[in-house]
Amino acid sequence: MRSSRLLVLAGLIPVIALSACSRSDNASELGASVDRLATQAAPSEAAPAAEAPAALGPAVSPVAPPPQPVIYTDPKSASCGAPGLTSFIGQADSPAVREQIEAAAKSPGGIRFAPPGSAATTDYRTDRLNVMIDVTGVIRDLRCG
Repeated sequence: MRSSRLLVLAGLIPVIALSACSRSDNASELGASVDRLATQAAPSEAAPAAEAPAALGPAVSPVAPPPQPVIYTDPKSASCGAPGLTSFIGQADSPAVREQIEAAAKSPGGIRFAPPGSAATTDYRTDRLNVMIDVTGVIRDLRCG
């Protein structure tokens, strides 16, 4: 037991002696040198960094207003009769409104009601009337195709 204490003590003596030889202000000198070099290297970079948050503006984007009913039917789309049916734009889609559109439409290619997410063929027919319905169930457009 006594020999193990002597070994530990013998190992600590050189460590203590070496630490006594070193200068205690090395760490503070090194820190001061680093600070001095940092301020000399880029004094102009510190100013824009302080101004940057003010230039960014608000972090939250404004909420978009809900879509408003708009009468948009291409006047050139007369081949399917769409310009004559603009009175249906802005109305809620219902079986009664669909019957009224079918009765009023003069579309030789038929009528296609297109709610969002519905399957539709990609063939373009100038004589077919497309009734475009938005996610709220309102008729937004009448177009040929």
